[in-house]
Amino acid sequence: SSSAAVATCSGTGLVTGVSPGNAIISASAGSVIGTASISVLAPCAFTCDCDMSSCSWDISCESGGTSTEFINESTTYQYDNQGRRIKITKTLSRVVTYLNTGNAYNLTGPIVWEPLAGKVTWDIQVTGGAFGETPQTCSGTKSF
Repeated sequence: SSSAAVATCSGTGLVTGVSPGNAIISASAGSVIGTASISVLAPCAFTCDCDMSSCSWDISCESGGTSTEFINESTTYQYDNQGRRIKITKTLSRVVTYLNTGNAYNLTGPIVWEPLAGKVTWDIQVTGGAFGETPQTCSGTKSF
C-alpha cells in the first residue's frame, strides 16, 4: 500500500480500508507487477429526529432527492380507561433510495408517541447502502 494510514494489504491480497483517502495497492508475482488505485470512503452518518407528529432522517454521505417505499408498516393505539389515547406506536419499515446514486437504505424500528406524557421516543435501525456501511442505530427521546 502506498499509504498504510488509508489502506493495508495482507500477504494474501486482502485490502482493508483504514481511514478515508486514496492509496495505490501494488502486487507482484514473479516478474509480473500490478497496481490498483483505491478510494476509502468515510462511513455514512445517519441522524434522525422526531416531533409530536412525524420523524425525519438524514444520511450524511448522500445528497439529492429520495424515494421511499413503505413495507408492512403498522400503527397501534393504546387508550386509558377514560378513552384517551395514551400511546401511539408506529413500527417503521421502509426503504429509502437516493435518486442520484441509487443507494438504498432499510429503516426499521419503533416510534412511540405518548400524547398525555408529552413525549416521543424512537429506536431506528439503518442497514444497506452501496459501500457496505456498518448498521447504525438512531435512538432518542424528545418532550413536546
